[in-house]
Amino acid sequence: MQTDWKEVSTETAVRKAGVVAVSAAGVEVALYAVRGAIYATENRCTHGDARLSDGFLLEDEIECPLHQGRFNVRDGLPMCAPLFAPVRVFPVKIDMGRVFVLVPVGANDAPSAAPVPARCAGVCPLGAAQ
Repeated sequence: MQTDWKEVSTETAVRKAGVVAVSAAGVEVALYAVRGAIYATENRCTHGDARLSDGFLLEDEIECPLHQGRFNVRDGLPMCAPLFAPVRVFPVKIDMGRVFVLVPVGANDAPSAAPVPARCAGVCPLGAAQ
């Protein structure tokens, strides 16, 4: 799959807001300023149709505004129920104050949910159905 770095924002804008929604290669992406770094995930919860950028950022976790489940923004892993599938993460680079995200071409055609992590399997009946 072909990939391409896309300029999506400025470092200042992301650090000031904490969480920013942007579009890269047709994919809606959420950018997070956490402990001096900037991270990027798909901006859609894997559990419900909610924009993660509308959620609450606490340290390195974003809380989904729909059901209050949380994802780690560094690796996309779900941190608590009702979330069981990780959210996709994208590499970020900063060049001269500009933020770039590496999104595979056609990524918006791929399913947003990765397989359920072993640590989440069997925790809740919903986990098996996701």
